[in-house]
Amino acid sequence: ARPSDPPGKQYELTTALTWYADRDDAVTDAHGTFNLTNADGSFAVNTVLENVDATLDPANATGWDGTSLIKQGAGTLILNAENTYTGGTTISGGTLVATNVAAVGRGDVPGSAALAGLPGGPGA
Repeated sequence: ARPSDPPGKQYELTTALTWYADRDDAVTDAHGTFNLTNADGSFAVNTVLENVDATLDPANATGWDGTSLIKQGAGTLILNAENTYTGGTTISGGTLVATNVAAVGRGDVPGSAALAGLPGGPGA
């Protein structure tokens, strides 16, 4: 939420993926980490995730390269779009469901034991 002018009178509430935060003038720096801590919870991303290295603010404090995705936490992340990011997908916790081959972008998927949903792949 961002306070409006005059202070204390109104608030503008917005939602946005932190993947595109720097490009969308968000308060938070962009990063490629999806941390879903609730083991019973899930989050579906229907937006195409593309490389954003050309749009990152030079002051971005996260150190993210703008091209890779990290799945953390015990929950389930569901990627539905045909993503075009090139830096790879790391699964360091929980489950990542890819509903199509392009959902995991164009890079490597190390630790893919927790990758589900691809025909012929783990969890299929």
